[in-house]
Amino acid sequence: MFLRPIMLVIVSIVFFSVAYLQGYELFKNGTEFFSVISTFCQVSATMMGFMLAALAILASITDKPLLVKMNQQGHYSDLLTHLFAASFVYFIIFGMTAYMLITGESASLVRLLVLTLIVSGGVATMQVGYKFWIVLKNLR
Repeated sequence: MFLRPIMLVIVSIVFFSVAYLQGYELFKNGTEFFSVISTFCQVSATMMGFMLAALAILASITDKPLLVKMNQQGHYSDLLTHLFAASFVYFIIFGMTAYMLITGESASLVRLLVLTLIVSGGVATMQVGYKFWIVLKNLR
């Protein structure tokens, strides 16, 4: 049901390539551009913080029997991989949007890449949220 982190990258690249080859224009430079990009920048920084907070919460409850079993079966490292992948996607979005805000310039290619990464970040967040919910639900 849920994509692996590497599949998330592959799906994003395919989506990005098809949209770029079709000549899809996201939005033009101007007031709308800076508003959308600054929102993306703020959201990505906030979501990266949430991912790191989830990682801290998970690290603080490692002595629970469920997490010991998860670690033995490999599920714990899978959850950590998803957390790091989501954090990395949000870090890249933050870096790209901050650069676009500072320079004020962007190509259509960069705008489509940022949109693709935002969608990928949303999917990664749903994956992490689902896995984290399962851990917390089964924690006793």
